[in-house]
Amino acid sequence: MYIGTIPTPAATESRQEWTATAGQTVFPSTGGTVGYADLFVNGVKMASSDFTFDGADFTLTTGAAAGDVVNAIMRQADNALVALPIKDSGGNNVLSEANNVVSIDSGVQFPAIGQLVFWHGYAAVSSSINFTLDGVSSYTIIFNGRRSTTPFHGHNLTFIIDSTDGTITSKTDAWGADMNESFNNSTKVLTLSTGSSTNVMSILIFKGAVTEGT
Repeated sequence: MYIGTIPTPAATESRQEWTATAGQTVFPSTGGTVGYADLFVNGVKMASSDFTFDGADFTLTTGAAAGDVVNAIMRQADNALVALPIKDSGGNNVLSEANNVVSIDSGVQFPAIGQLVFWHGYAAVSSSINFTLDGVSSYTIIFNGRRSTTPFHGHNLTFIIDSTDGTITSKTDAWGADMNESFNNSTKVLTLSTGSSTNVMSILIFKGAVTEGT
């Protein structure tokens, strides 16, 4: 308990431990702020020249010996910027940055009902794209685009897919053979493909109940 003004910024601290294999240099962590992390090998604190930390992985300059115990202390200020990339448990970049552009992986799903979970836009000829659905929800899929040959008719397609049983219910369909959708109920993969004269401006996929406007 503090008497008076609570000192800021507040910070959180996390710790992690690994048992090294022979020659191991990279130790994936749960993440922290670059410049605010300490690394110990068998209880000995490493100098800043002995390792690097990019916000996700600790990398030793010299590989550890088999059985070495490596400990990390990571601090994260509440008001600090989040260090990128942010990785999932499989080591894949969920949120990353390159050339001052922050990107979110196309497979990331958000649980909120009715929230936009995918957005994809492209102009293509005879192309296709796959989306993996969760197998427990209904999704509303909306396309917007046009034919790439004159006259440039605008097109849209809206349908609902129940990924629990593969049911596809079309709500509007102005594409004809220019846009096709199929769903593999075994793998839960939705495949969207364009014809040879189609430019797709956007593909919007909403999870949960989405009411179509009149």
